[in-house]
Parts: sequence; structure tokens; C-alpha cells
Amino acid sequence: MKLSYSIALLAAGVLLSACTSTEKRLPCASDSSACAEGLVCIDSQCLPCIADRECVADPLYGAGSLCGEGSCCTVGEVGCGCFANESCRFGNTCAADACVECTTGTEGCPCTEAGDCTDGTTCLNGVCAISTCVAGDARCPCNEDGTCNAGLSCNDERVCGECVLGTRACPCRGDQTCGSALTCDAGICQDCVDGKAGCACRTDGSCEGDLECTAGDVCERVERTCLELDCGAQGRRCEGEPFAICTGCDADNNFVPDGQGGCALAAGACTSSLQCPAGQYCLQLSVNGVSSCVEAPACTELEPAAGEQGQAWDRDSEGC
Repeated sequence: MKLSYSIALLAAGVLLSACTSTEKRLPCASDSSACAEGLVCIDSQCLPCIADRECVADPLYGAGSLCGEGSCCTVGEVGCGCFANESCRFGNTCAADACVECTTGTEGCPCTEAGDCTDGTTCLNGVCAISTCVAGDARCPCNEDGTCNAGLSCNDERVCGECVLGTRACPCRGDQTCGSALTCDAGICQDCVDGKAGCACRTDGSCEGDLECTAGDVCERVERTCLELDCGAQGRRCEGEPFAICTGCDADNNFVPDGQGGCALAAGACTSSLQCPAGQYCLQLSVNGVSSCVEAPACTELEPAAGEQGQAWDRDSEGC
């Protein structure tokens, strides 16, 4: 009898699992609006997330979202992680590294609709605080304009606290990055704007400046070496390693703007003898001169930087 009961339970579990699996694989379009809460639209199916980037790339969740236990959520919201400064969105509070709903009218939480507070606290700029609190001071509500006194920042719970690198209104981290849903602007972390570092790409897939739209639909600086980019083949300079990018025309090697957004060799200039007619060589005949195609010169005509006087020209080494 017990065996039959166990088999029945097992069968029921299999059926339930199948139903759950089918529910998760409902079809979807370009975002997760048709999916159950927390699921993400991947390859036109509603599926549990595996990595944060899948949530960030989905328009329903976007920048500032996380993947936890297969479910997407927005940092600072109930059931999701807290911000780096241990705060949550206004109306929530951080407990054990997770955001929970704040009890209206209690210390550190929003005042009631009537502007009241409990437990001997008073309503100061919309937040319940102890009676000795002064707006802008540490662990007290922020000023009406969302600022705090020197060295402090206003967190999402509208309470002033010590600045934490990478958090809102505080200095960026050493690598010029900020926490989730924030971007580093002029050295200070501010709310994300599409196209900026650490934020979602613009609707056309572009990003600001030298940032690139990565696989997670987030604008980031991509590590590359100058060797990988081969900017010289485009006649451009390479700058910024390890986040190398090709910049302006390489004037040191005689490249100038071609008027069409690219770079071309200056008139009469060359970078290799392969560009010269037969019997001519690409030479810089003077220290500050431009390399150009010339007949094999007499070594006595060359300045020390281009050859040594008194020796014969060697066509193989292209020097005296």
C-alpha cells in the first residue's frame, strides 16, 4: 500500500514538473511582458534567467536588474538585492542584503499620508526620524533638494549616509565605474542614461564616445590591444591600451584626413617601398622630412638619420 502511495506521489510530481516546464516555455516576442513574473524572453520563449546580462538586455527589466535563482528583479525593489550603500528604493528598506517593504510611519521609512510617524519619531522631509535629527546630517533625512552635508550622500531611502565609492552622488570607483543602474559622469555616480557607461545601449544600438554596445545590451569599454585593432592599416593612431581605440590620422607616418571620414597618405608620401615604382625606394631623406618615393640616392646626400656618409647603397636593406 505504501509503495502504491509513493508511486502516485512520484507520478504527481512528474506531472507538476511538466506543467511548470510548459508554463515557463510559453512563447514571447521581443521582451518578457508576456512571461510570468521574473522570467525572461530568450529565443522567443519564457525561461528562467541564468546571468544578470540576460535581465539587463530585456526591455522589461533593463539596466539595474539582477538574476537571482532563475528570476529577474530590479535592484532596490522588494525581493531583490540592496544597492552598494545598503539602501533600497524609497518605500523599501535593506534587511540581510535584500530589500523588504518599509513599515510606513516608522523610523527611516516614509511618513503616513497624513504626515504622521510613530514610536516618538517625527516627519522630516517625508521621512520619519528621531526628534533630534537635522536634515542633511548623517543618518537623518536628506534636505528638501535631495542633498546632504559635506562628505555625505542622499541614498534612495532619502536618508544621508557616508559616501560609498560607486554609489549615487558619490565618487566613482578607481576604474571609473559605478554600481548597478548608475553611470560615472565627471567623476560622480549618477542615475543611468541610455548610451552612457554601465547603462543600456540606445535604441539604435549605439553608445557614447568610445563605449561599445556589448552582448548584454550594456554600454561598456572593451579591452583590446593596439595589435588586435591594427589601426596602422587604416592610417590611424592607436591610443588608450588596454582599452585601445583607433583615433585620428597618423601624421607621424604621413597620413592625413581624406575628407570622407577616413585617412590617406599625403600627396607624394609613402610608408613602404612596395608603394613605389620599380627602382625607387620609400625614404625619409631628412630628419624632419616626409618619406617619399625616390631613386636610390648617393649615401653622401643622406643625413645621418637616413644613412651613413661614405658607404654604398644596399638595395636589400634599403640603406647605406
